Amino acid sequence: MENKLLDKNIKHSTKWALLGQIVAKIASPIINMILARILMPEEFGIVATITIIISFSFIFVDGGFSNYIIQHKFDNEEDFKTSLTTSFWSNLIMSLLFAGLIVALSNPLCNFLGTPGYETALMLACIEIPLNALSSIFIAYMNKQFRFKQSSIILMITSFLPFIVTIPLAALGLSYYSIIIGTIASYLLKFVLYLIFSGWKPSFSFSFKALKKMFMFCFILTLRQLFIYTASYMSTFVISQSFGQHYLGLYKNSSSTITALYSIFIAATMPVLLSGLSKAESDNVYYDVYYKNQRYLAYLIIPMCAGIIIFKEEVTLIMFGYDWLEAAPLIGALACYQGVNAITNNFLSTALISKGKVYTSIIYQLIETVIGGLTYYSFTYLGEDLYFCASYVMCVVNITLYIIFFVLIFKQNVFNLLKNYIKPISLTIIMTIFTLPTSFLFDTEYAFITIVLFSITIYFVSFKNMYAKDFKEFIHTYIYMVNSKLKNNTRYQ
Repeated sequence: MENKLLDKNIKHSTKWALLGQIVAKIASPIINMILARILMPEEFGIVATITIIISFSFIFVDGGFSNYIIQHKFDNEEDFKTSLTTSFWSNLIMSLLFAGLIVALSNPLCNFLGTPGYETALMLACIEIPLNALSSIFIAYMNKQFRFKQSSIILMITSFLPFIVTIPLAALGLSYYSIIIGTIASYLLKFVLYLIFSGWKPSFSFSFKALKKMFMFCFILTLRQLFIYTASYMSTFVISQSFGQHYLGLYKNSSSTITALYSIFIAATMPVLLSGLSKAESDNVYYDVYYKNQRYLAYLIIPMCAGIIIFKEEVTLIMFGYDWLEAAPLIGALACYQGVNAITNNFLSTALISKGKVYTSIIYQLIETVIGGLTYYSFTYLGEDLYFCASYVMCVVNITLYIIFFVLIFKQNVFNLLKNYIKPISLTIIMTIFTLPTSFLFDTEYAFITIVLFSITIYFVSFKNMYAKDFKEFIHTYIYMVNSKLKNNTRYQ
């Protein structure tokens, strides 16, 4: 009876979690499309530089407390509430310390990042730090309680807030301040809504014993997140130092748009993969789950990647407008880089976590960060026109690292790794052969949309006819994927 009730709860939550995730992921590129037609690349560049500092503080402010709350199996309700309250006050104290430190050092920080004169904007953005800290533990609490309906409603509401705050402020001429104020408003609204809907209020107490118990878990997670952050923002930092705000704006807006396009599928796949790998009772089942999920994601990512590279100018025009056309090479290169990452490094990291090899994952991130830093810095000498090539080089680097680590750690045959991509690549080649000749016949945005729809049709018709078994399982997997994702959360209860 209890299992049936839990199953019903999972299915009910699934609808809301899926809806919230889709709405949030779709809203982001639409907002970027509108803002790109109001603001200049330089203004996006200023925000990107400020984000480097604010995002860095987020790593230490949360410190892994949210993940601990969700994943740890507590002895009793009192133990849970004590850890929850201690995490909340720890987050808030750290956030205020970091915000105060950034405000005090705003002048040297702006000079260091190549944005002197924007100290006021940086200090204003510091408001985001405590607001984010206030919300994070409430989010963890509601996820722990399996309250996805309320969380999804809050996510959808805050996803659309930029339409009534950021975009109007940008249209009124508030420049980059419109994005900063919009972000602050989003964090503030999120905190207020979680405070209302969660039903939990932190008490004025603090347990050093609970903090000590959480410390090692949080320390390791923070260390790993630090390397992930460094790898993610390495190129942004190098560009801010070498090319200025205009090129940084082109790069960062292109990167965030490609991330938003891919993330709908990636966000649905990774938790399901972790769940499947964690529950696998034998190596045969383990690698079957791994390779199937990887191949099914590749069926989506590889054709998207190829399409964006081939039609990078058209994608840029539709997403950002004519003023951003010089970002087209970046769009193509970043589509390739992030696409490769999605079907290689993301899977390796998830597999390492499923096996409890956290330190190996940290080493992997460290190596990628060092090589990435050297690569991006080296390509600054080629100038803005060729800097995008660094992303293509990093594709090769990441594929190589993926193969080396996976073969050494998991003792898998290289051929098994590579053959998993053969089917998606073959379908993408067929799609490209049919699509390229038609692309020369049209020269309008509406015609381009027709080509995209034609390409999708060719791809999936070929998929169904050539690999019928995979096609059937692929459709079944992505219809029921979020069910599996949410079932994974039951092991935290």
